Amino acid sequence: MNSLKKKITLADVAREVGCSKSAVSYAILRNHPVSEELRQKIFEAIERLGYLPYGSQRRSPRKVVILLSDTWVSTREITLFQEKLQEHGLLCQQCLLPRYKESLSNQEEFYRFLNHNPQVAGIISLHPDLNSFDLIRRCKNIPTTIFCRESSMLSYSVVRLEAISRLAVSHILRLNQQRVAFVMLDEPTPYAHRIFEVMCSDPRLAGSGILLEPFMLHSDELATPSLPFSRLDASWADGVRIFLTNSVVLALPILQWAYSRRLHIPEDLSLFAIDYAEEGALCVPPLTTVALPLAKLVELTIDELLCRIAGKPFSPVTLVPSLIDRGSTYVCGK
Repeated sequence: MNSLKKKITLADVAREVGCSKSAVSYAILRNHPVSEELRQKIFEAIERLGYLPYGSQRRSPRKVVILLSDTWVSTREITLFQEKLQEHGLLCQQCLLPRYKESLSNQEEFYRFLNHNPQVAGIISLHPDLNSFDLIRRCKNIPTTIFCRESSMLSYSVVRLEAISRLAVSHILRLNQQRVAFVMLDEPTPYAHRIFEVMCSDPRLAGSGILLEPFMLHSDELATPSLPFSRLDASWADGVRIFLTNSVVLALPILQWAYSRRLHIPEDLSLFAIDYAEEGALCVPPLTTVALPLAKLVELTIDELLCRIAGKPFSPVTLVPSLIDRGSTYVCGK
């Protein structure tokens, strides 16, 4: 009796499912649309028959996950991804790409390198200017996901902007001051602008008579924080007593300005941020934060990528932000 096991082929999988060999190839390579139902049947057949796609029994396993990012990504995010990926036996390699669409359009050689690198198992994008269509088009043969991006077909684990905005508005109402400045960068930052728009449309603000106004910072003002001081003085003179930033990084010039003017937080000035919980705790004084669950988002993003690599389904997950009160805001009248 021949003890050698028959080699399972692509044709065997196609015959088992009742589809064409091309459809099986498309499902494996992810380079052509295949219905989710058919994809699921194909991968069930692959597992049932023990098919090893395209000579993978002779290949060394892919071990590297690429993190696409810009220079604004926090060290904490990168560290968490490295630690969590290592738990799964994967190496994490960060690749910095330029900001803005026009600069990203000149990266074709880089994407060719990724597509032909036999060590790359998958890609996680933390870059704010890369969308699903960019990645699907440029990384055709590599499973890819996007970190924490609402309304992205490559991001299934998110915190809704509406939930973040509602929580920020609720805290502003509790503070009971009439002028609030929303601090954001004066450059393409759709995430921050969208939160600002949703907050402005909240009927609770209009009903309370509270004015939420934008305060735009330039990138070079972060390198030399004395630059916005005169504009901050003007906002203070106009009655602004609450500053809300969409990042702890943008709170630093406000803190330096307050120190230089001998303003006390929170007695004279309330300052809070929308950011990950850990970031706000590192400031002096520690900042009250509308906090996003960073560790859980990282964990779910990696789970999603592993499912994409294995061809398994992943259910969308919506997480809830929380307010972590560290005493950097003052409730007027209490």
